[in-house]
Amino acid sequence: MASGAMLTWIFTRYVRKSLKALGAATDAAALGDRNAMAPISGLHEIDRLAEQFNEMQKSHKQMEEVVRELAYYDPLTHLANRLLLRDRLTQAMLAGKDKTKAKTQAGALAEKIRCLLAEPYILQLAHDGNFEHCCTASIGIALFLDMDLSEEEILKEADMAMYQAKKDGRNRVRFYDLPVDAPAN
Repeated sequence: MASGAMLTWIFTRYVRKSLKALGAATDAAALGDRNAMAPISGLHEIDRLAEQFNEMQKSHKQMEEVVRELAYYDPLTHLANRLLLRDRLTQAMLAGKDKTKAKTQAGALAEKIRCLLAEPYILQLAHDGNFEHCCTASIGIALFLDMDLSEEEILKEADMAMYQAKKDGRNRVRFYDLPVDAPAN
C-alpha cells in the first residue's frame, strides 16, 4: 500500500505538475503568445513533449516572420512594397499635425534615401562577372496634414510629385503642391 501512495505522490508532484505547465504553455500559444515555452521537468516522455512543443513554437514564429517578409517586402530586392507603404501611410495619417516639422522631416528622410541609393554598388552576374552600378531616385512627397484625403488620393499626389521630380531633371526630391485652381480647405 505504501508503494501505491508513493506512486500517487510522484504522479501528483511531477507528472501532473509538468502536464499542467505544458497545458498552460499550450493555452498561451493558442492565444497568440509565440514566446510561450513549456518547462522541461526531467521526466523523459514529458520532456519530449515539451521539447516538441517548444520546437513547434519556434517554427511557428519563424513562419510568421517569413509571411511578414513576403507580405511587406519584394522577395528579389527585399525593398518595401506597396502594402508596407500603405501600412506606414495609415500610421502616419494617425500621427501629429505639425506641417513645418513634417515637411522638414520628410524632406530630410527622402534626401537621405536618395543619397543612399546613389552610392555605387556591385552587381554580380553569372556569366559577365561583377560590375559597379549607380542608381538614381526621383522621390515624390505628399503631405496630408489637416486634409481629408484617402490613401489613394495621397499616393496619387505623391506620384504626381515624383513625376515632377523626373520632369525637373531626375534624381531629385519634390513635394506635391496644390494646383493653383484647387479649392483651399
